[in-house]
Amino acid sequence: REMLVNLEQIVGRQDGALAISVTDSEYQHLQDRICKAVEQVDEGSGVIVMTDIHGSSSCNLCKMACNDCDHVIISGINMPMLIKLTRVRRKRLSEAARIVTEAGRHYITIVE
Repeated sequence: REMLVNLEQIVGRQDGALAISVTDSEYQHLQDRICKAVEQVDEGSGVIVMTDIHGSSSCNLCKMACNDCDHVIISGINMPMLIKLTRVRRKRLSEAARIVTEAGRHYITIVE
């Protein structure tokens, strides 16, 4: 949730953006929450779902919850990816996902 809060401090309020924290709650309950959230924000052209780490509980829950909808799951979320997503969210789903992923990779750097 804090990533969304920080994003909105940088670029302003984002309609259609939701954050769900994965805690020790029951898996089925979280799966239902994720599925409802995806359905809530889908405007008909699909949804990009972003998670922390590939193979993590949150990523696995998203894979299970999003079976029946048009979506792309991107893991390894970072702030540059979120900022880029605000600028490309109206593009085709696959194109937006590619651009967002490239932005995430581009802004990972060693600071000397």
